[in-house]
Amino acid sequence: MSKAELKDPILIAAWPGMGNVALTACYYLISSLKMEFRAEYATGDLYDVDHVAVEGGLAQPFRYPKNQFFVWRNPDGGSDLLIFIGEAQPPQ
Repeated sequence: MSKAELKDPILIAAWPGMGNVALTACYYLISSLKMEFRAEYATGDLYDVDHVAVEGGLAQPFRYPKNQFFVWRNPDGGSDLLIFIGEAQPPQ
């Protein structure tokens, strides 16, 4: 997605934490505005594996957190909206 596709875009970014207030607000906007899923950003290089899930005595592959982008184009010609949702806090 290029900037040219969006008109004066506003970005809202949300990660989990502090009662998931930011995530809840963004999921509400995504649902209410019927925002379009645009992209998922791979995070494999950003996070370390910090645990191993075991099912039936077998270690399961680690599932890296997802980072997703959603877009809404303002039908009235104003600024478009881009929402970024991160499933986990970025490493420090």
